[in-house]
Amino acid sequence: MLFVLIALITLHIPCFAQEIAVIYQENIPKEIQENANASIQQRMMLLPQPISHTRAKQLADTIASLIEKSAQPYGYFSAHCQVSLSETQPALTYQAHCDLKQPVRMQAVHIIITGPGTTQVQALIDTKHMTLQKGQIFHTDRYEQMKNHLLSIANHLGYVDANTEQSQLHIDVSKHRATATIHLHTGSIYYFGNIFIDQNVYSRKFLRSMAAFNLKTPYNDQLLADYKENLESSNLFTYVTVLPTNPNSEQKNIPTQMQYTPIHKLQYGLGLGYSTDSDFFYNATIQRNRLSNRGTRATSELLTSSSYSYAINTLSIPITHPTKNYLNLQLSLREQNIDYVGTDKSTTATVAHIWQKRLQQHGYLRQEKSLNYTIDHSIFENNDSQKLHFLYPKLQYDWMIKPDNHPYHLALQYNISANLQALMAPTDFIKLVCQQ
Repeated sequence: MLFVLIALITLHIPCFAQEIAVIYQENIPKEIQENANASIQQRMMLLPQPISHTRAKQLADTIASLIEKSAQPYGYFSAHCQVSLSETQPALTYQAHCDLKQPVRMQAVHIIITGPGTTQVQALIDTKHMTLQKGQIFHTDRYEQMKNHLLSIANHLGYVDANTEQSQLHIDVSKHRATATIHLHTGSIYYFGNIFIDQNVYSRKFLRSMAAFNLKTPYNDQLLADYKENLESSNLFTYVTVLPTNPNSEQKNIPTQMQYTPIHKLQYGLGLGYSTDSDFFYNATIQRNRLSNRGTRATSELLTSSSYSYAINTLSIPITHPTKNYLNLQLSLREQNIDYVGTDKSTTATVAHIWQKRLQQHGYLRQEKSLNYTIDHSIFENNDSQKLHFLYPKLQYDWMIKPDNHPYHLALQYNISANLQALMAPTDFIKLVCQQ
């Protein structure tokens, strides 16, 4: 019976650690306080609960030792702490006073790069902005961050087997100085592997062609990011992701996995507006997507008002990219009523090649070359009419600068068109338009 009673009492002992608080003096850096608190809480979890008043007093020395050890990763290897119990309710509260003494500072930081990627890695190292510098108070975190930074550079360049295992750190506590030798061995370079695409809504060959790399291209994180951006700018998807898969250590390559959700086949929009020139106007747009496995699309746009209306039908056919290199076949109908003059109607058929390229980090250049055929039919109020035919080429350049994280942008447009009188039309014209 006694055995059963003891067992029942044991089951009712709280299984969580008693709450504890340490009040530090102001000269103790915050990172040391946080590190010490974490160590103290871990130690408390191992102690039998509840903690008696006698045991709570004895814990003061243990807490002092934990604070001293917690200061070492931040360069204070000679710290001396005194801790006393000040309160027991509602939590065990301790007062901590520490003399951190002289910190260990970095006497020298050496970087050694070996392996096939030595030259490439060295070209990207900026020693002036490294986290670990001569004269700084030693921080374990900074030492590890510096190693990880070098590994990141190597991985970015395709050296995914790079390691810093031969790095050395010497700390002379008596002389308060430390020397770090970070040795990065790049290992062999990896190349891009195959691009795997599960869906077949679009041509896999066409989607792979948007990548600026092939199986002979050294792996590079930036090229993968550029590929994702190129896919996103195609307007073929509502969602697209491009991720590297596990490296193939035998073939020394890194395959790529692409997944996407295609854009809807049909999109439409309706609008209502007001203009001082044409009063109220209405417009409607219908776009049919995915007319081919390369993303061909057809767009119909209609606008009508009391004095002006138009209808434009466009078929966009990708060459190498749906929005950066493609053909437009366009037929537009326009009608305008001019007070006291009459009505002007025009029909224009256009064949255009549009090309767009990113020139700089924040700049884009768009070029449009087109051949246009227009029939202009004017009917005057006296019932006279006139019909003119124009066949003319047009060249247009648009240059846009839009810095990241800024709401403004600068747009420049250069537009030149000329009539081909030898082919058609009763009049000559050369038109140059510059807009800023």
